[in-house]
Amino acid sequence: MVNRCVVGGCSCTNRDGVSTHRFPADKGVREKWDRFVRSTRKNWTHSSDKSIICGKHFVSPDDFENHMQWRMGFASNLWLKRDAIPSIRPKPNGDQPAGQASEAREPGLFKRSADHVNTEDSKRSRGAVHKLAVARVRIRVIS
Repeated sequence: MVNRCVVGGCSCTNRDGVSTHRFPADKGVREKWDRFVRSTRKNWTHSSDKSIICGKHFVSPDDFENHMQWRMGFASNLWLKRDAIPSIRPKPNGDQPAGQASEAREPGLFKRSADHVNTEDSKRSRGAVHKLAVARVRIRVIS
C-alpha cells in the first residue's frame, strides 16, 4: 500500500525513498501538525489515524532521534522526536520544500542513496565503516 504525504503540494510517497511519519498521538503536537497541513490545504479539517507527513517537511536532522545512524546505514527507519513539528512548506510547483532551512540543508538529507541498500556486501562493509570512524576519532583526540 502506498502512503502519500498529506501536505498540500507534496506528492512524496513511502516508495520514493523519503521517510514518512504518522501523526502523533499527543493531542497538542497533533493539533500543531494539523495546523501546518491546514496552512497548505484549504479544505483540511483534521487528520485520521492513517494520515502521514514525509520527512521533507521537517527542518533539520535534529528533529530525528537516529538520523546519523540512518544516514550511515545502521538504522532502517528514521524516528521522529516526540516534539518535532513540520515547518517546511513545498514550493508552488511541489518539487522540493521551500524556505531558508531547505536551502541550508545538504542535498539528499532525507533520502538515502542506493549505496545504503541492505545487501550482504553492505552489511559486511558497515563494520569497516565503523572501524574507520573510530580510528578518525582516535586520531583527532591524540593530535
